[in-house]
Amino acid sequence: MKEWLTAFFEANGELMLRVLLAAVLGGLIGVERSRRQKEAGIRTHVIVALGAALFVVISKYGFADTGMDVDPTRIASNIVTGVSFLGAGVIFVKNASIRGLTTAAGIWATAGVGSALGAGMYAIGVFAALLIIVLQGLLHSGLNHVEGQGINQLEMKVRYSQGVTLRLRQQLAEHRMAVEYFRIRKNNDGILTCTLAVRMPREYGNDELLFLLDENPDILELDM
Repeated sequence: MKEWLTAFFEANGELMLRVLLAAVLGGLIGVERSRRQKEAGIRTHVIVALGAALFVVISKYGFADTGMDVDPTRIASNIVTGVSFLGAGVIFVKNASIRGLTTAAGIWATAGVGSALGAGMYAIGVFAALLIIVLQGLLHSGLNHVEGQGINQLEMKVRYSQGVTLRLRQQLAEHRMAVEYFRIRKNNDGILTCTLAVRMPREYGNDELLFLLDENPDILELDM
């Protein structure tokens, strides 16, 4: 039994290490995304990196005993296409607001990390994973000041009264929030459902937007 285990790990240990290391690095990338409450978190990134490493291992070594002249890059090259469809699933477009692009790009890059480790390129795989984590953290905070303002969507329940939408627009303008899209639906109970896409300072979060509820008695409900 001991001899069998020794032979097993001698034959497969390095390949198993590649897949394991890919999963660990994918998890580290996922931690950063999870902390920002993004659509794809730790589990998604772990599985993407692990799967990419596994497919590369299969592509590189799985057909060696067939005696056929096969292209070892065929499966690996299709990882790029396959993960692209997965990344598209976390991109949301609603009116003027687009979310999930960075997360989708992160999933795609995580597959690259897994592929590198599956091919035995440990140094470049570890370096790329650490670079992704560092850049996502630095650029998230640094680009807020460079890119200026972002577009966010708000949905409000507003009590109908004369001039209520004008007062709302004026209030938003006072807080440096420009309205890019404004749609109103009047309900049977006299309550307006207002859907807005507003360009606001990037430092604005949920706490900063609570002023809308505090300062405007017409707003009954706010969904961000």
